[in-house]
Amino acid sequence: MRLTVASVAFALTALSAHAQESAISTIIVQGRGRAEAPPDAFFIAGQLRGQGADQSAALRALAETQGRMSDGLARMDGLSGARLLTQSVEVEPVYAPGCRADSRDRDSSGCTIQSYTAGMSFQFKGAPASEAGNAVSLASELGAQNVGTSGTHLEDDAALRAEARRLAFADAEEQARSLAEASGRRIVRIVRIQNADARMNDYEPGSADEVVVTGSRIRPSVAIPVEHPPVRVDVRLNVAFEIE
Repeated sequence: MRLTVASVAFALTALSAHAQESAISTIIVQGRGRAEAPPDAFFIAGQLRGQGADQSAALRALAETQGRMSDGLARMDGLSGARLLTQSVEVEPVYAPGCRADSRDRDSSGCTIQSYTAGMSFQFKGAPASEAGNAVSLASELGAQNVGTSGTHLEDDAALRAEARRLAFADAEEQARSLAEASGRRIVRIVRIQNADARMNDYEPGSADEVVVTGSRIRPSVAIPVEHPPVRVDVRLNVAFEIE
C-alpha cells in the first residue's frame, strides 16, 4: 500500500509541474546564424593510368605514375599537410582499332587484344587552400588525368560553429523581444533551446595516408591562382522564452 500511495503522490507532483509549465505564457521563435571563415586546406581529385603489353606491365606503369605524382605533390613548394588517398584500381584490355564495343565483335578472329591499361582514382589533400590551383597544374604535369579541385576544408571549425550558434541565439532573442514589446509584455527567462540543424558547406573525403616529404621543393610549370569561397556554418535554433 505504501508503494501505491508514493506512486500516486509522484504522479500528482509530475502533473502539477506539467500544469504549471503549460500555464506560463511563452514565445517560440527560430533564430538563424551564419558564420564564415576562409578555408585552410583543399582537395583535388583525378585519375591515374598506366599501359603495358600485359596486365603486369600495365600495373607497373600505373605504380610508377602513382609514385611520381605522390612524390612530386609532396615536394611542391609552399605546400604542407600533404595526404593522398587512392582507390578503385582497374585493369582493362585495349582492343584493335577496328573492334566495336560489343562483346560479340570482340570474340571474332579479327579482334585481338593489343595491350592493357591499369587505372585508379585518387584524392589529394594539402594546405594552404590557396595552392589548390598549383597542385592541379603539377598533378597534370606528373601524369594525372581529369584532375581538378574537389573541395575545401577548415581544420579547426569549433570556433566557427560556436560563432554560428551565438548569432542564431542573438537572432532568436531579438525576435522574441520585438514580439513581446509589440504586445506590451517582456521576456522573463529562457524556457527551452533546441538545435534545429547544423550544416557546414565544406567537403572532406575519407581518411588518407600522409605523404612524407623528401628531396628539394618543386613548382608547377604553370601557376594557377584559385580563390575559394569561404567555409560557412549555418545554425538554426528553436528557442522558447517565458513572457509576462
